[in-house]
Amino acid sequence: MEMAYTELLKQLKKGQIPRISLLFGTEPYFIQNLKDLFYKKVITDPENMITYDLQETPIQEVIADAQTYPFFGGDKLIFAYHPTFLKANPDKLPFEHKLEVLQEYLDSPATYTTLVFIAPYEKIDQRKK
Repeated sequence: MEMAYTELLKQLKKGQIPRISLLFGTEPYFIQNLKDLFYKKVITDPENMITYDLQETPIQEVIADAQTYPFFGGDKLIFAYHPTFLKANPDKLPFEHKLEVLQEYLDSPATYTTLVFIAPYEKIDQRKK
């Protein structure tokens, strides 16, 4: 479900936290504002916030972390930057993203993890699932 910035902002302020989100666009202020709100609403222990760069880490490692229960209790928040596999022409990387692992996770996300993809791109490939 696609949602505009203001709609997601209202939802987060009400404490309605989507388990999986994609923030994309080239305006860093809006993305940072949403990231701060996710952090404020999800995290009770700073140790439960993890950041990945998907240009350096395969998606399957991020999903494995998302499926691992938080060691410090509470919920886990994962920010996954640069999901180049969402671009029309993905960047060449020294490893392969196993998107079937992501698809399985999207079908049944962990109830204790909030996964936020951050794509600082003008647009993403709408033809992809």
